[in-house]
Amino acid sequence: MVSAESMAALAKTYPMFYNDLKFIDNPRLEAGLVQAIRDAVELGEHKFQQYFGGYYPASNKFGINPLRPAHMDHSMTATTNRWIWTSTAADSSGWATVDSMVAQFSLDDNEIMLIYGIFNLSPVQNTIEIQIKPGNVTLPVMQLQPMRIKQDPFIFLPNPILIEPRSTFQVDASAISQSTAEEFGFLGYFFAPCSTLITR
Repeated sequence: MVSAESMAALAKTYPMFYNDLKFIDNPRLEAGLVQAIRDAVELGEHKFQQYFGGYYPASNKFGINPLRPAHMDHSMTATTNRWIWTSTAADSSGWATVDSMVAQFSLDDNEIMLIYGIFNLSPVQNTIEIQIKPGNVTLPVMQLQPMRIKQDPFIFLPNPILIEPRSTFQVDASAISQSTAEEFGFLGYFFAPCSTLITR
């Protein structure tokens, strides 16, 4: 159960969430995501042994930030803070090889990640399918080409994924063309102490 102090801080962040999530335009999805955020706050209290301090946490509390490329240890953070990834020079169409969109990395012991969707802002999408591996779980392969039919730049995961401290995270991909860059990223939130959140 979330403490009263953390619940009060969480309640103050609701305007940020509803502003950030208004593009969803589905109250049931929004409510489910807010519940997942509450679950992450409860997990953070337990794992970090700190109260939740919202979007601007004090130095002795943990807070929340929209997920940034820098929160993932992969090629998106190598030279830019843009959500972008480039398929490899090997042919990964039809899973001929596995293209490492997010190379496996482990969260620090004071980090929690919540992922609820993906987006692709490229005019011509190159990524065909992805497979997300949070912790020791391998999720089913997701087919992404229908995004073009629906003319949607984003999709929601069937259930938000909560990645605990010290857990691994990895995303494999299958792409049409080799060595092609896309504005592809993840929708979610990052929970960590203030000192981590203010790191550029």
